[in-house]
Amino acid sequence: MCKLYKPEIQAPKRLPLMGVEFLNIQIHFCQFRGHDLAHPLKKRAFAIKKKLRTPRGTAVGDAGSDPLQRRALQLEELVIGPGSPDVARSLNELGVLYYLQNNADVAESYFKRSLEMRESILGADHPDVASSLNNLAALYNDRKLYDIAEPLYNRALNIRLKNQSSDSPGVASIINHLARLYKHQSKFEKAEPLYRQAVDIREKTFGAAHPSVATALVNLAVLISQQNRFSEAGPLFEQALKIYEDSLGPHHTRTAETLRNLAVMKYEEEDYETAAHYYKRATEIKEQGVAYGDKLMPRPSSSIGTTSTVKNV
Repeated sequence: MCKLYKPEIQAPKRLPLMGVEFLNIQIHFCQFRGHDLAHPLKKRAFAIKKKLRTPRGTAVGDAGSDPLQRRALQLEELVIGPGSPDVARSLNELGVLYYLQNNADVAESYFKRSLEMRESILGADHPDVASSLNNLAALYNDRKLYDIAEPLYNRALNIRLKNQSSDSPGVASIINHLARLYKHQSKFEKAEPLYRQAVDIREKTFGAAHPSVATALVNLAVLISQQNRFSEAGPLFEQALKIYEDSLGPHHTRTAETLRNLAVMKYEEEDYETAAHYYKRATEIKEQGVAYGDKLMPRPSSSIGTTSTVKNV
């Protein structure tokens, strides 16, 4: 679920009411007749869940999808029983859905139910348990409940390390989230080695010219620039900029965001001419109609913003 990596979602404006009514009728019929219709109902629940997903596999975040999402969960619980990995996954998806609607209290309850079910069914060290822990930790991090979030992140990281190599993308992702938690508390001495570790892992996994490496470099550069270590941050921003330009193109939103970060940093160094140059380039990209991101911030900001934590796993 430190605002969690809110994926870009293309949600339908509304879903037909008959879809909800149809599900309600089938649920009651299933309760009355037992499980004679288990197979077609299971297929129906799966079809609805599939409709509520984007091509990237994330839950649709439109408020109108919520009734269908909950009805699909009811069908799953009736057909396969309340204690199954599929139901746990659906609970997690509902948590993501409510989180994207800024309903953190309800999201928390679904994340907790999903976590408890996964621990019971899959065991305490299963990768899906790590995903649920990560989502809960991200939610608490977003609410500034750092003392609660930190042990959840650490437990998720330990599970990842038991199931994956230490240089896997899943490990790097949780390391990055833990680093952000420390950054939010201004514990820079704890955050920096984790950000550097995330850079190293992504370079080994994807190669030095991959966009995810650039994102990790920006995260590190932001942290360093927040400590006014501009001479160290500048080359990291420049390296990230080159990767984005070469891999995504000179007019991509990530390129614009990195130019913006460079402009802010140069402004704080009182190098106004260079700052104006970077800001002009970033503005030109924005004016070309490319999705640009947040407004110019008073300090450099991470190119992944606060959005990479909540996942439909």
